[in-house]
Amino acid sequence: MSRIRQRATPDPAVDSDGDALEAIAAEKHLPLREIPRVVGPGIITGGADNDPAGVVTYSLVGAQNGYSLNFVMLLATPLLIGVQQMAARIGSVTKTDLASLIRTHYGRNIMLAVVAATAIANILTISADLVMVAAVIGMLTGAGYVYFVVPAAAVMAYVAIFLDYRTVRKYLLWLVIVFAAYIVAAFLARPHWSSALIQTVAPHMSVLLADAG
Repeated sequence: MSRIRQRATPDPAVDSDGDALEAIAAEKHLPLREIPRVVGPGIITGGADNDPAGVVTYSLVGAQNGYSLNFVMLLATPLLIGVQQMAARIGSVTKTDLASLIRTHYGRNIMLAVVAATAIANILTISADLVMVAAVIGMLTGAGYVYFVVPAAAVMAYVAIFLDYRTVRKYLLWLVIVFAAYIVAAFLARPHWSSALIQTVAPHMSVLLADAG
């Protein structure tokens, strides 16, 4: 009876609305020194999307199309936020990886297909990143970029395999600050702000069709 009574008694830390609200409030009011530890992984993940291949793509698209594709940002940003929120919530609730979830709900064959497609995409992305890193080093040194592809790959492999993420994390968090240079560069380029804003909300379809043609 004592066990039954003990199980039937609600846990005040879980079932009490007041305690739950206090717990949520406590989580929201984190000490300042704890904020980087909590939000750091998300900031690093977001910053990692600005990889060398991506930066080169942004530069080429901007140089070729000017402001005509600014409107894509309005369409893509909500989708990106939705995907990130969905991934974070799935991981937070299930406490497992995406491959295991796909295998559980859709079967082994679908899981293998998704994992294979992801592996191919990651291999191609990493290859492009290595080439871009080597190209930048080649520009700085004046040597051919092909000489730096293998050393860059070796450094990345060593960091990913042998170093502890908790040790590397604090350095990665500081490196994300480098992306603030994008904001500075936007002002130093002295763009035509009115044209940029107009084409963001009202793109010229004739320019887009001409680019597509």
